Amino acid sequence: MPPTSANGQPAAAAYLRTIDGEYAAFGLAVPTLEAEALHRISVFADPTLVRRRGQPAAPVS
Repeated sequence: MPPTSANGQPAAAAYLRTIDGEYAAFGLAVPTLEAEALHRISVFADPTLVRRRGQPAAPVS
């Protein structure tokens, strides 16, 4: 999951494996910290967000 940001918060591009075994963009995962601990991870399942945050449409090996 390559690092990026969303609304000033750290985020990671998320990918999924397709039926043919290739990887494709899935969306963004944005963690929220409270009291120096992970409180939640919000996942935005929109593949276009990956490219709009400057990440590749498929992970680079």
